[in-house]
Amino acid sequence: MRAAVLTAPGILGAKNVPRPACPPGGALLRVEACGLCSSDLKMWRWGHKELQLPRILGHEVAGVVEESDSALMPVGSAVQVAPGMPCGFCPACRRGAHNRCPQVKVLGFSLDGGLAEFMAVPAQGLEQGAVIPLPPGLDASEATLAEPLACAINAWQQAALAPGEAVVIIGAGPVGRLAAWSAKVLGARAVVVMDKAAERLRGLKNAGITALTAGALQSARSVLHGGADVILPACSDPRALGRGLELLSPGGRLVLFAGLKEMASLDLNQVHYRELTLVGAYGCTAEQNRRALEFLTSGSVPLDLVISHRLPLAGVLQGLELMERREALKVVINPQEE
Repeated sequence: MRAAVLTAPGILGAKNVPRPACPPGGALLRVEACGLCSSDLKMWRWGHKELQLPRILGHEVAGVVEESDSALMPVGSAVQVAPGMPCGFCPACRRGAHNRCPQVKVLGFSLDGGLAEFMAVPAQGLEQGAVIPLPPGLDASEATLAEPLACAINAWQQAALAPGEAVVIIGAGPVGRLAAWSAKVLGARAVVVMDKAAERLRGLKNAGITALTAGALQSARSVLHGGADVILPACSDPRALGRGLELLSPGGRLVLFAGLKEMASLDLNQVHYRELTLVGAYGCTAEQNRRALEFLTSGSVPLDLVISHRLPLAGVLQGLELMERREALKVVINPQEE
């Protein structure tokens, strides 16, 4: 089969590799679509602490069950896959927090992922609910948005976002956009998206989102009627954290959502005197992926303002380069296309 294999940082290419066998108790998926993520871009350029090489990348995966060794998932099922394969036994797993499992294996990081014609899903993935049937009417390309949307849902849950609260998302990339729309669905009264590049904000206003350039703090305060209850920096620029603290109302929460490209310097006196809260949010659970699929079928997320490119497997490098130049939003790869 054909697959996009990363052999070392900077060395990624489509090549012929053996088709994986269906794992005992698991399933073999014919991959219909796989989204490219900023994590894939990072792994291609610099590697990643969780990455084990060589590796078939791709963790935003949807497809059809080609073979199954489990009654939990019949052959022919159209599915989306939550990328974390948790142990199922540790305290985190028993609480349903599979993304916190210390033994979790992740597709595209420590297990081969979905940038291939076929992908193996181990037994624990099926047992822990990571293979989720697609709702009617949702195609595979659209279903690849479930994982990044689930990460945004996890962030709002960690921040305990309540209806009627005001939020700011810093970064208008795919995850920032998905975070904005999910905040609206969850009942936020005001949603502001900020980005340093004005062209990245296109289309947001038509979707009912307030779009502002990164330095427009006074304009943001005016829209928010003072400040935000929750700030979510959806970018790797550490300066976004400082801007976020400035925009928070007393008692507000700052979500540490994106990995940073360098260490951040924060004025912790603001946290102390204004009773602010710093909240961590990383990854997502299978249940959050399931909820994301429901969001995607509700019509509340304008998918055409997230997916900008659809390419065949041979276009993986092209897609990553477009993302690196900020000329693409979400790039979806179809491994079955030439």
